[in-house]
Amino acid sequence: MAETPAAETALVVAINRHVIELLHTNGQTERCRLHGRFRSEAHRGEGVVVGDRAVLGPAVPPPAPGMPPPLRTVLGITPRTSALRRHLTSRGEDDRVGEDLLVAANVDLCLIVQSFRAPVFRPTVADRLIALARACAIPAVLVLNKAEDAPPEAVASILAPYRRLGVDGFAVSALCGTGLQPLGDRAAGHLTVMLGPSGVGKSALAAALTPGSGPATGAISEARLRAGRGRHTTVQSRLYPLRGGGYIIDTAGIRSLALPDAASAADAFPEIAEVAPACRFSDCTHREEPGCAVRAAVAEGRLAQRAYAGYLLVVRDLAARPAGRGDSHPGARKRQRLEAGRQEGLWDGGGGSDPD
Repeated sequence: MAETPAAETALVVAINRHVIELLHTNGQTERCRLHGRFRSEAHRGEGVVVGDRAVLGPAVPPPAPGMPPPLRTVLGITPRTSALRRHLTSRGEDDRVGEDLLVAANVDLCLIVQSFRAPVFRPTVADRLIALARACAIPAVLVLNKAEDAPPEAVASILAPYRRLGVDGFAVSALCGTGLQPLGDRAAGHLTVMLGPSGVGKSALAAALTPGSGPATGAISEARLRAGRGRHTTVQSRLYPLRGGGYIIDTAGIRSLALPDAASAADAFPEIAEVAPACRFSDCTHREEPGCAVRAAVAEGRLAQRAYAGYLLVVRDLAARPAGRGDSHPGARKRQRLEAGRQEGLWDGGGGSDPD
């Protein structure tokens, strides 16, 4: 009996409405159409994303003379090794406020990109992006871009606290090319995603790490520099090959930061979770309770004040969500069913017919 041939797969590079761009192992790219079932309401926030490995339908016959080439169909995705999610809190960025958004799949490194100036470095933003990556079980690296004119002591004061928490830090200039080699070596061989607010230079950084194939970047006016603002250039996620092997995903600037529903503050702050078992009360919130080992560690300098402050912000955000969110929320139950299906093998996106 002849063996069934393995399904053909390719890496998702970009998605533009119903057309998906794929990268094959031989370096060739292909445009395919997205199966209608992925566009149904049942899979909002759970469809195909950049970084997925798409399962392709059968090859299509060549077009008739004068006709555009027909597109193969993406039928499903292979099981994911990781999923980077964030919670939507801003109505201005998406009409699914209150839900989780799947940002990228199968990533194993997250570059938290901030800038030294234009816009100025904001530790609260960096802290929460690192917490987001940690909650999704993805190692995070802090990248301080636009550091060409930064005094060494200023760079050290920014990066040192994160390095003490086990987060690697790199000071680079995508504009001048300084500091890029160590960062490129760190990202080589990984499927890396960049996270950061608009204007910090993510697209310029991706272009510098992927010469010849990186994204287009926008010039920054002197007025915007004086105002301390960058320029928003990326409107959708896209994947690019890295010079040293592996890939990098350039994402649009994030307007709101929140952990996904299934995450906990302990996931985001492992250094606090490590100290917490020594608290007097097992349900200690680390805010006002007597005998709190976490607050004691902060007072004694064994735990960074920045980590503790970031933890309190995340706890506040999680507590402020409407009752019923989390693992018992219908959206979470849907995700759990989908994840269970992925663990069993190929996920075809669920039922439904292709309207095309």
